Amino acid sequence: MKNLKLFLLIISLIFLVSILLSCNPQTSDKQSPPETITKADIEIVNWTNYLSDSKNYYYIDGILKNVGNEKASYVKVKIKSFDINDNLISIDEWYADPFDIFPDQEATFSAMVSYSSKIYKFKLSVLWE
Repeated sequence: MKNLKLFLLIISLIFLVSILLSCNPQTSDKQSPPETITKADIEIVNWTNYLSDSKNYYYIDGILKNVGNEKASYVKVKIKSFDINDNLISIDEWYADPFDIFPDQEATFSAMVSYSSKIYKFKLSVLWE
């Protein structure tokens, strides 16, 4: 009789454990790969500025690079000039050459900004479609 009770108890525990395990979803340690985001991403690699010989313009030249994984179209550089108090003086936009930049490709830009004795610094940003 004791053996039968022990046997029934063990069978009942096994049955209970199997039911509990079947109710809990199994998880996997495998993770799905992250989604690849496709987009262009243009960075300014380097740039410089200098005053023209006539002293009427600042020339601003530089190099851009597409570090993204899609083509960037109609790439242009926006140049803002500021005085010593950070007040905006001018905004100019110039297209890159070439203005369509493929992934891992570089392009150049050359811009002219009208001279002002108030200009203290330039801030550059890049726009594209």
